[in-house]
Amino acid sequence: MATRRNVVATLQAIVVLGGALAAVIFVPDSVLTPLAVVLLGVGGAGLLGVKKYIERLHEQGTLDQPGRRQFLEEVGMAFGLVALASFLVLVFLFSD
Repeated sequence: MATRRNVVATLQAIVVLGGALAAVIFVPDSVLTPLAVVLLGVGGAGLLGVKKYIERLHEQGTLDQPGRRQFLEEVGMAFGLVALASFLVLVFLFSD
């Protein structure tokens, strides 16, 4: 049985990938290519930043405060979805 958190994560992924597909269809390539490159960089840098922050909190012993770990996992997932969607857009654009 799927938990509520898994259902929400799946819906977030579907919405982001649907947005990436809509961007590929409706946004001109001259705008989409630089935007996808920037979003890929932002998503990757955000993931690294969240990872370093989690490591620092783990060293300090304050990571297990109520809600903190879950919030950081959700933020990391959002950055990951942005990076994944922009990567898929770039793969689609340069697959010709």
